[in-house]
Amino acid sequence: MKNKLPSILILEASSDNVSLAGIINGLVQFVYNRRARFAASSLPAIINNKISEHKISLNDFDAVAVGKGPGSFTGLRVAYSVAKAFSTALNKPMIITDSLASCALSVKPDGERNVIINAYRGMVYSAIFKISGGLYTYIRKERLTTLEEAVKAGKDKIIVTYNDCIRTAITQKYPLTKVVSVDKYPKAAYLKDAVIAAYNNKEFADSDKCEPLYLHPKDCQVHKKK
Repeated sequence: MKNKLPSILILEASSDNVSLAGIINGLVQFVYNRRARFAASSLPAIINNKISEHKISLNDFDAVAVGKGPGSFTGLRVAYSVAKAFSTALNKPMIITDSLASCALSVKPDGERNVIINAYRGMVYSAIFKISGGLYTYIRKERLTTLEEAVKAGKDKIIVTYNDCIRTAITQKYPLTKVVSVDKYPKAAYLKDAVIAAYNNKEFADSDKCEPLYLHPKDCQVHKKK
């Protein structure tokens, strides 16, 4: 008999697109995506509505996964608070996944992707991934850098972003660079295979110690717990 595939609730709120996905026995049972500022504050109510609509209990999930950012302070804070509460109250493991990888996973076919997002004041965040079969591996982890350095570091790789200003700047300054022509916001469902693999490999986070990567537009820094 084959082992039952895990059931995982995935939360992603690092951008203006608030997203969640309910994975039951390895299959996407429900998704939710909404682009609106401060929509993350409604995340608990959205989860309750979705599980009620599909007649699912929170106890039906084996784990909770959450996108780590970098991104919106409010969105990440709410998503992490919900994920930590779920993990603690139900004694279920917590998985930290990559918000920028979600953007990379949205572009087909498989290959190498350079995800670049606006960090303001002339800076960007960039991460370079290899995408294969719904999974991601790092070529270069996320870092705060200049647009010029980010483009050069990912030379010949397809660039993915959800910021029109970044796309415009790249196409104007580097016209030969391949850039996906539409916004690719982080979405929870894109991370399904990656979080299932993390669950099977027992790649769980300590909910008491983990923190998201907060984007601080004022000084373009990531806030990390020291």
